[in-house]
Amino acid sequence: MRNNGEVDFSFGSSGSSEGCFSFPKDIAISNKGIVYIAESGNKRVQTFNTDGVFLGVVAKDGAGKLMKTPHAIAVDSKGALYVLDSNNKSVMIFSSHGMLLREFGIGASDDYIIKKPVEITVTDDKIFILDAGTSNIKMLSKDGKFISEFSSEGKGNGDLKNPTSITLIDDIKLLVSDTGNSRIQSFMIQHTPAPPQNVTAKGDTRGINIHWEKDSESFVEKYAIYKSDAASGKFGFLAETSDASYVDKDVLPEKEYHYVVTAFAREGNESFRSETVSAVPIRRIVSAPAGLKATPYDFFVELTWDKNKEDCFAHYIVYRKVDAIMKEVGRTEEPFFTDKGLEPATQYLYNIFAVSTDDVESEKTSIETKTFIGTRPPLEIDVLEMQDIFSNTYKVYENKGIGRIRITNNTKDRISKLKVSFSIKNFMDFPSETELENLPPGENIDFTLKAVFNNKILDVTEDTPVQTEITVSYYSNQQLKTFSKNYTINIYEKHKMTWDDRERVAAFVTTKDSVLLEFTRYIATQYRVTSEPLLYASVIFNALGVMGMTYMQDPTNSYQITSGKTDFVDYLQHPRETLKRKSGDCDDLVILYVAALESLGIRTKFIEIPGHMFMMFSIGMVTDFGEDTMDGLFVIDEGRVWAPIEVTMVGEPFIRAWEVGSKKYYKWEGRGLNTMELHSAWSKYKPASLPLSD
Repeated sequence: MRNNGEVDFSFGSSGSSEGCFSFPKDIAISNKGIVYIAESGNKRVQTFNTDGVFLGVVAKDGAGKLMKTPHAIAVDSKGALYVLDSNNKSVMIFSSHGMLLREFGIGASDDYIIKKPVEITVTDDKIFILDAGTSNIKMLSKDGKFISEFSSEGKGNGDLKNPTSITLIDDIKLLVSDTGNSRIQSFMIQHTPAPPQNVTAKGDTRGINIHWEKDSESFVEKYAIYKSDAASGKFGFLAETSDASYVDKDVLPEKEYHYVVTAFAREGNESFRSETVSAVPIRRIVSAPAGLKATPYDFFVELTWDKNKEDCFAHYIVYRKVDAIMKEVGRTEEPFFTDKGLEPATQYLYNIFAVSTDDVESEKTSIETKTFIGTRPPLEIDVLEMQDIFSNTYKVYENKGIGRIRITNNTKDRISKLKVSFSIKNFMDFPSETELENLPPGENIDFTLKAVFNNKILDVTEDTPVQTEITVSYYSNQQLKTFSKNYTINIYEKHKMTWDDRERVAAFVTTKDSVLLEFTRYIATQYRVTSEPLLYASVIFNALGVMGMTYMQDPTNSYQITSGKTDFVDYLQHPRETLKRKSGDCDDLVILYVAALESLGIRTKFIEIPGHMFMMFSIGMVTDFGEDTMDGLFVIDEGRVWAPIEVTMVGEPFIRAWEVGSKKYYKWEGRGLNTMELHSAWSKYKPASLPLSD
């Protein structure tokens, strides 16, 4: 049902068969989308998915023993189902898989009396039962032990009269439908957590690390840490956190500190304090860097030294003399540093310090060096990667990109508003452009080059080499500086692909192609009385045989050869071309058959084994057909039942191609067999749009 009250869709009808209802009493939905419906007329709880598809019946045992009067149900955060049987006055707890875990009575006892249980709701550790007979709410543990009860019959605030329903919000607020008083009342549950357990404190040179065991109670919202300078002194508030740890950095080395931790319930109380823990921070220093060396270049200097081995070592600070003043130019945890963006042929002085985890600097180590005369351009463009273009998947390059470049600033100045453009003449209407706000001196940055192609790329009838142009420009002192680089790539015509990314084959499965649709619809419309995937798959396969479709292995470019070579450019046919030529390699026939079935709404998967490709299609869900493979004819995978088909046997009986496909599947399962889900591949490589005249 929508927010405005309109019915979105409905399912079920009156009756006793699967999916039908008799006196439905309650509904609950798990966090995994399982819909449970309790019906007292049929004495059962049925399960459905959110589309209304029947999944099964929850029974008291494996023999399908029914309940007496399932009146109300609830589901906890772990997916366990709680069933209130009103006539039996009992609660049954089932696992998320429908197995009975526990059952206990809720009638009269020494602690409480339940006269007319009408509703149930649960938290992770408690059960709440609404009793219309006593007009109050009972709180039980998960094993049925009585904890407390509240409310009574009346008209005042908190009183109830003929209550009918109860629900829980965020484990802390109960809403009760108080029918006799014509109102809905809200009750707040005041939780008090247990004190945090296993609290520890450990001092280091940065502070004191405090850890504790995270509370398993779902209503615990946060923790508070209290601190004292003396074990018997007054503890003051330090901090709050939702984590099970905290680092106190406001400490002095070699001084003892003491801590306690408490837990807070959401909209509830604070726990008692934990046991007191104590720790002392440590102060340490490290030795000066040894073995310092400088290697000069034209625009930069490489500094190296021996790594400090002290446990308390934190990092190094590098200083360079600038205008007669030593200034920090960088920090590093490694025993090397590259000072970039320098002037060629210039003398430089460096000081290196090691720093402890207590932020204490060591003695300095110094060195002088001189950079070389400059021989490189101010701005360098390096091509890290550039792909050849497959025209049948040209749209993927708009987001995925066509290649990567690295731009290096060899100058001593920061470059602002750096513009990078990329173009391919005739196949891009406009260059793709990217702007970088700042590129510091001596730094580099990697760019992904993206390309938006026009429709001319689909007119390529043979593999064509083209020149790409990469241009980088910026303004310096109001003058435009431009640097360019060309790179040659190939544009492959629309039948080509490589097997480095096997999902690329999805671009050839053109289910919306008018030629394919005319073929499949002509056959399918002769069987309007059914929509069984197995029947459609059979008649489509047999029709291909009747029209003379044959398997023809390409002697020079077959799938057996090309599929194992990820850098080899293969030639594939679109379904309309295979229909026209009435022949194809194994990959061509699989593409045609998969496209035909998918155009009729039948789910398919590609199957690859060493040197060969076939396919399988889904006849439905395991929940509908069960897990019987019919002596290896079917395959159970991802909750579906599949029928493997050896498509190269087109022209022979469908059942024979099915038997051979199933045998191959089980022969190669776990020995190099791989499946590819078409719909997942389509999200990356959309089917090619073929012209009507093609």
